[in-house]
Amino acid sequence: MPVGIHLRAIGAGNHQTALEGWGVERRQQRLAGGPGAIVVDFAPGSPQVVVPAVINGQASAELRIAPEEELSVIPLAVAQAAGYALAAAPRIRFFADPAAGEVPSIQLRTVTVAGITTDRVQAAVVDGYAAPAAQGVLGASFLSRFRLVEDRSLGRLVLLPR
Repeated sequence: MPVGIHLRAIGAGNHQTALEGWGVERRQQRLAGGPGAIVVDFAPGSPQVVVPAVINGQASAELRIAPEEELSVIPLAVAQAAGYALAAAPRIRFFADPAAGEVPSIQLRTVTVAGITTDRVQAAVVDGYAAPAAQGVLGASFLSRFRLVEDRSLGRLVLLPR
């Protein structure tokens, strides 16, 4: 007996296979979040997603979600408020901002977003890198621990633990 894919109407003139429908349902489940997930609601269509974060349980910062960035980036004042003495910190060439030259590189003990804490996040210390939208960025050094699901038209981003 041949196997077929049944079509179901989604709207006038629009059709979607049942298998594609299951993909939509799976995406909706992921957008709902779940245990250990970070759910961020933002203005629909916004080009940037900025979240409040707490570094080492003591310093707050507004950080832009930036999967295209290798490192996370925080400003000097946040690094100092989080307890780092930067004079002894190793320095790296920060290629994302050639004007910055060599900058301090630190390992953040913890980063907490939406009540979910991640430890040992590598970060560069650079003032004004994400300005004016944010104080810094959460790059791949933080985001690689999650699967990112987003729908900008709905204004929702979910980071699901790997």
